[in-house]
Amino acid sequence: MIGSLTARIFAIFWLTLALVLMLVLMLPKLDSRQMTELLESEQRQGIMIEQHVEAELANDPPNDLMWWRRLFRAIDKWAPPGQRLLLVTSEGRVIGAERNEM
Repeated sequence: MIGSLTARIFAIFWLTLALVLMLVLMLPKLDSRQMTELLESEQRQGIMIEQHVEAELANDPPNDLMWWRRLFRAIDKWAPPGQRLLLVTSEGRVIGAERNEM
């Protein structure tokens, strides 16, 4: 097929470079973490959960020293079954429904 060693090395180099380039260009499309639009029902469910958690926190007596316990109870109570409810602060900090995440 290819007679000289230099031509073989040259062909292998360019084929490898083309393969790596194709992989690099395809990686963003293969990323499952890409943002997707929320469905209307999911958005309504999120607003409903937000209102329930706010009402739950408003019913509890204010105690600045135990705010995380009240928040944990409210999140745990209103999280959909089989799902974890995560809250994100305006600074981007994620607050989860697990006690060790508080």
